[in-house]
Amino acid sequence: MRWIGWTNLGLGLWLAAAGFALRHASGTGIVEDVVGGLIVALAALWATGAFHPALSAFASWTVAIGGCWIAIAPWVLGYEHPSVSVANDLAVGVIIFGLATVNVWIKDRRMHLSRSAVRRI
Repeated sequence: MRWIGWTNLGLGLWLAAAGFALRHASGTGIVEDVVGGLIVALAALWATGAFHPALSAFASWTVAIGGCWIAIAPWVLGYEHPSVSVANDLAVGVIIFGLATVNVWIKDRRMHLSRSAVRRI
């Protein structure tokens, strides 16, 4: 499902831009948003464009882990004071994680179906 990869790419780019667009309590939040957003965006682009199914699944796992990190980073890095940027990190991280997890599940199912089709031949 290519739309999931493109959506995660857009969310990663939004997160990188939000590092500058939203007010943060500390520089740690800005750096985490920019770096985390770019990692998610690049991994989503990789997952969308990878031709080998195993590489695409690995890249999708990278996106899922990145989304999980983005959602918990405010508490792990200590900038969890209630703010729009923390709510943005939580919401975007959960959405990225959810979409990437669905994408991994779909890709894994396709790989297993193609393997079983090869065994029948």
